[in-house]
Amino acid sequence: MKKTLPILIIFLMLAGCFDAYTVENLEPTITSIDPAYNDDETLRIDFTLNDFEGDDAAVIFEICEIDETNCGFGELDRSRSDPLARLQTIPKKTHVAHTIVWDFSCGRINSEGTRIPSDAQVEYVAKLTIKAQKTSMFSKGFKLQALNLNSTATCEN
Repeated sequence: MKKTLPILIIFLMLAGCFDAYTVENLEPTITSIDPAYNDDETLRIDFTLNDFEGDDAAVIFEICEIDETNCGFGELDRSRSDPLARLQTIPKKTHVAHTIVWDFSCGRINSEGTRIPSDAQVEYVAKLTIKAQKTSMFSKGFKLQALNLNSTATCEN
Protein backbone atom coordinates (compact mmCIF):
# COMPACT_ATOMS: atom_id res chain seq x y z
CA MET A 1 0.00 0.00 0.00
CA LYS A 2 2.91 2.36 0.74
CA LYS A 3 4.22 2.13 -2.88
CA THR A 4 0.75 2.39 -4.40
CA LEU A 5 -0.19 5.66 -2.69
CA PRO A 6 2.68 7.82 -4.13
CA ILE A 7 2.07 6.41 -7.60
CA LEU A 8 -1.64 7.16 -7.28
CA ILE A 9 -0.91 10.72 -6.12
CA ILE A 10 1.52 11.31 -9.02
CA PHE A 11 -1.01 9.91 -11.49
CA LEU A 12 -3.78 12.17 -10.15
CA MET A 13 -1.48 15.22 -10.31
CA LEU A 14 -0.48 14.47 -13.90
CA ALA A 15 -4.07 13.89 -14.95
CA GLY A 16 -4.92 17.45 -13.92
CA CYS A 17 -2.04 18.88 -15.99
CA PHE A 18 -3.43 17.85 -19.33
CA ASP A 19 -6.15 19.92 -20.95
CA ALA A 20 -8.23 18.75 -23.87
CA TYR A 21 -8.02 20.89 -27.00
CA THR A 22 -10.33 20.83 -29.99
CA VAL A 23 -8.60 21.50 -33.28
CA GLU A 24 -10.92 23.06 -35.85
CA ASN A 25 -10.92 22.03 -39.49
CA LEU A 26 -9.22 24.82 -41.42
CA GLU A 27 -10.80 26.00 -44.65
CA PRO A 28 -8.87 25.63 -47.92
CA THR A 29 -7.11 28.68 -49.34
CA ILE A 30 -6.31 29.90 -52.84
CA THR A 31 -2.55 30.26 -52.77
CA SER A 32 -1.91 31.67 -56.26
CA ILE A 33 -3.54 32.72 -59.51
CA ASP A 34 -1.32 32.85 -62.57
CA PRO A 35 -1.78 35.55 -65.21
CA ALA A 36 -4.47 34.66 -67.75
CA TYR A 37 -3.19 33.53 -71.13
CA ASN A 38 -4.34 32.48 -74.59
CA ASP A 39 -4.46 28.71 -74.79
CA ASP A 40 -5.57 27.61 -78.26
CA GLU A 41 -7.97 30.56 -78.70
CA THR A 42 -9.41 30.25 -75.18
CA LEU A 43 -8.58 32.14 -72.00
CA ARG A 44 -6.88 29.90 -69.47
CA ILE A 45 -6.35 30.69 -65.80
CA ASP A 46 -4.24 28.42 -63.61
CA PHE A 47 -4.46 28.56 -59.82
CA THR A 48 -3.45 26.56 -56.75
CA LEU A 49 -5.32 25.48 -53.64
CA ASN A 50 -3.97 24.42 -50.28
CA ASP A 51 -5.76 22.70 -47.41
CA PHE A 52 -4.18 21.54 -44.18
CA GLU A 53 -6.40 18.46 -44.00
CA GLY A 54 -6.65 17.76 -47.74
CA ASP A 55 -10.43 18.36 -47.88
CA ASP A 56 -12.12 19.03 -51.21
CA ALA A 57 -12.89 22.69 -51.97
CA ALA A 58 -15.50 24.60 -53.95
CA VAL A 59 -14.71 27.89 -55.70
CA ILE A 60 -16.72 30.63 -57.35
CA PHE A 61 -15.26 31.90 -60.65
CA GLU A 62 -16.05 35.43 -61.80
CA ILE A 63 -14.68 37.84 -64.38
CA CYS A 64 -14.63 41.49 -63.26
CA GLU A 65 -13.50 44.74 -64.78
CA ILE A 66 -10.08 45.86 -63.57
CA ASP A 67 -11.52 48.02 -60.77
CA GLU A 68 -13.18 44.85 -59.41
CA THR A 69 -16.66 46.02 -60.44
CA ASN A 70 -19.21 44.69 -62.95
CA CYS A 71 -18.38 41.13 -61.99
CA GLY A 72 -20.15 38.26 -63.65
CA PHE A 73 -19.92 34.51 -63.69
CA GLY A 74 -17.74 33.33 -66.53
CA GLU A 75 -19.01 30.50 -68.73
CA LEU A 76 -16.55 27.59 -68.52
CA ASP A 77 -15.22 25.40 -71.29
CA ARG A 78 -16.21 22.34 -69.25
CA SER A 79 -14.22 19.90 -71.37
CA ARG A 80 -10.95 21.68 -70.45
CA SER A 81 -11.68 23.14 -67.00
CA ASP A 82 -11.55 21.59 -63.59
CA PRO A 83 -14.99 21.52 -61.93
CA LEU A 84 -15.75 24.36 -59.52
CA ALA A 85 -16.99 21.98 -56.82
CA ARG A 86 -15.10 19.13 -55.19
CA LEU A 87 -11.67 20.42 -56.21
CA GLN A 88 -9.02 18.22 -54.71
CA THR A 89 -6.40 19.55 -52.31
CA ILE A 90 -4.51 16.29 -51.92
CA PRO A 91 -1.71 15.83 -51.07
CA LYS A 92 -2.59 17.90 -48.04
CA LYS A 93 -0.42 20.86 -47.03
CA THR A 94 0.76 21.36 -50.63
CA HIS A 95 -0.17 23.73 -53.45
CA VAL A 96 -2.42 21.68 -55.76
CA ALA A 97 -2.74 23.03 -59.32
CA HIS A 98 -6.10 23.57 -61.04
CA THR A 99 -7.24 25.15 -64.33
CA ILE A 100 -10.22 27.19 -65.47
CA VAL A 101 -10.83 27.85 -69.16
CA TRP A 102 -13.21 30.77 -69.75
CA ASP A 103 -15.41 30.71 -72.83
CA PHE A 104 -15.01 34.47 -73.28
CA SER A 105 -17.25 34.46 -76.37
CA CYS A 106 -20.19 33.90 -73.98
CA GLY A 107 -19.24 36.91 -71.86
CA ARG A 108 -20.36 36.94 -68.24
CA ILE A 109 -23.63 36.45 -66.39
CA ASN A 110 -24.30 39.12 -63.75
CA SER A 111 -26.21 38.59 -60.50
CA GLU A 112 -29.49 39.52 -62.22
CA GLY A 113 -28.98 36.78 -64.82
CA THR A 114 -28.19 39.17 -67.68
CA ARG A 115 -25.42 38.24 -70.12
CA ILE A 116 -22.69 40.90 -70.35
CA PRO A 117 -20.75 40.59 -73.63
CA SER A 118 -16.96 40.55 -73.59
CA ASP A 119 -15.13 43.61 -74.85
CA ALA A 120 -11.61 43.24 -76.29
CA GLN A 121 -10.67 46.76 -75.13
CA VAL A 122 -11.73 46.37 -71.48
CA GLU A 123 -9.19 45.27 -68.87
CA TYR A 124 -10.46 42.38 -66.77
CA VAL A 125 -9.38 40.37 -63.74
CA ALA A 126 -10.35 36.84 -62.81
CA LYS A 127 -11.81 36.54 -59.31
CA LEU A 128 -11.73 33.24 -57.44
CA THR A 129 -13.54 32.84 -54.14
CA ILE A 130 -13.51 29.89 -51.76
CA LYS A 131 -17.23 29.23 -51.42
CA ALA A 132 -17.17 28.34 -47.71
CA GLN A 133 -15.33 31.42 -46.48
CA LYS A 134 -16.07 34.13 -49.05
CA THR A 135 -12.43 35.25 -49.29
CA SER A 136 -11.25 36.09 -52.79
CA MET A 137 -8.08 36.38 -54.81
CA PHE A 138 -7.73 38.30 -58.09
CA SER A 139 -5.54 37.61 -61.10
CA LYS A 140 -3.44 40.27 -62.73
CA GLY A 141 -5.31 42.43 -65.21
CA PHE A 142 -5.65 41.32 -68.83
CA LYS A 143 -7.23 42.49 -72.08
CA LEU A 144 -8.60 40.01 -74.59
CA GLN A 145 -7.10 42.01 -77.44
CA ALA A 146 -3.63 41.91 -75.87
CA LEU A 147 -3.97 38.12 -75.66
CA ASN A 148 -4.99 37.96 -79.34
CA LEU A 149 -8.47 36.72 -78.45
CA ASN A 150 -11.41 37.74 -80.65
CA SER A 151 -14.26 38.81 -78.37
CA THR A 152 -16.74 38.72 -81.26
CA ALA A 153 -16.68 34.92 -81.44
CA THR A 154 -20.10 33.28 -81.27
CA CYS A 155 -21.29 31.86 -77.96
CA GLU A 156 -22.35 28.24 -78.37
CA ASN A 157 -24.01 27.91 -74.94
